[in-house]
Formats: sequence, structure tokens, C-alpha cells
Amino acid sequence: MPDTSTYPYVLRAEQRVAAAPAAVWAVLADFGNVHRWSPTVAASRLTSTATTGPGCSRACDVRGLGRIEETVTEWTDGRGFAYVATPLGPLGASRNRWTVAAVPGGSVVEVELAYRVRYGVLGRALHALVMRRKLARLMPAVLAQLAGHVEGAPAVRAA
Repeated sequence: MPDTSTYPYVLRAEQRVAAAPAAVWAVLADFGNVHRWSPTVAASRLTSTATTGPGCSRACDVRGLGRIEETVTEWTDGRGFAYVATPLGPLGASRNRWTVAAVPGGSVVEVELAYRVRYGVLGRALHALVMRRKLARLMPAVLAQLAGHVEGAPAVRAA
């Protein structure tokens, strides 16, 4: 559970995947190539010499929003990782946690986004009116894209 004094907002989503956890992990662990399956990322690349584990970092060009930097803080091979991200638009600093677990017939992937909001009262109003709902819709869409990629469905890119 995130420290709510550090990250006062938390969203969670999960997705079943009709593939073994090792197959899901192989895609997630390719940290520098998230653009290959995420519809919101136009381009991504590693910015560290480490390719896995704590300290591994990447830069992502997020469609319509700009560039975000993400640095891994926790890593458990085959099971999951967490990373912190720089602010992007009204979204302040954040922490993302991804986990993969076996379930009958495949895997379940869970993601938790813990974050702050920037721009004071205006940012909090924007969050309450638009941003929280948009993030809550985006997370399952990204997980569905991951599932489709792992399961072999053709990639659908965001416009």
C-alpha cells in the first residue's frame, strides 16, 4: 500500500491474460520497449546501462502529453516491478507497480498507479472533473493492449 502522504491518489486495475506468466513477464521485463505494446506510448528507450532491476530507466514519449522518465525501484524476476516517474502534465510524480501471477488458464496482471497532482487548487479541480476518470479508463485499456500483444492479437495504435 502506498504512503498516502507521498502519493495521495491511487488507482488499480487488473487483466486476465490467456498466456503463462513467463510469457507476460517476457513482455513486461523488456522495460525499454513498452512502445511495442502500449497504445499511449509513441516511442520508448532505455536511458540506463542496466536493462533490468533497480536503477533501470527509460524515457517514454506519451502521445499528446510529452516525455516522461521512469526509473525502476523494485524488481522481482518473473513476478513484477515498481518504478517512479517524473511529472507529466497535471500528473505529479508517481509510482507504478506491475505484478504478474498465475491463475487457471493463464495469468493475471495487476497495475497500481499512485500519484500526486500538480498545479494546486486548479490541478485538484482538473483531477476531480476529468483526470481521475480518464486515468481510470486508460489503465484497463493499456492492460487489454498488453493482453492482446501477449496473446498474439495485432497491435492497435492510439491515434
